[in-house]
Amino acid sequence: MSRDLGINQTTGDLKIEDGDLVIDTETDVIVANTRQRLLTILAEWYYDYTVGVDWFDEMFSTSTSYDQKVAIIKNEILKDPEILSISDFQFAIDPVNHEAEITFNATTIYSPVRVEVFV
Repeated sequence: MSRDLGINQTTGDLKIEDGDLVIDTETDVIVANTRQRLLTILAEWYYDYTVGVDWFDEMFSTSTSYDQKVAIIKNEILKDPEILSISDFQFAIDPVNHEAEITFNATTIYSPVRVEVFV
């Protein structure tokens, strides 16, 4: 059973309700972990340079095909051992403004979840 302190997905701050910290459910933790994994830039984390997505050199590059970009994102998502499969995957990228939107459903070891990430 995976539980953790709740994180506001918009601000990144801890969730507080009525003056108390909120404990997230298992599926909330998976969504938060997946969002964090996708928002981490490759080699950003000091302890493991293989964590994250290469947003600057691969994802926003016009030389990387759309199918390669989708494969990179899906591979990063499926690194989470609690995520079993991905469905309804949607990915849109704006290389001019350096923005991306990732939306998908995932089957987890607990229950299905919907994840939306804006980079």
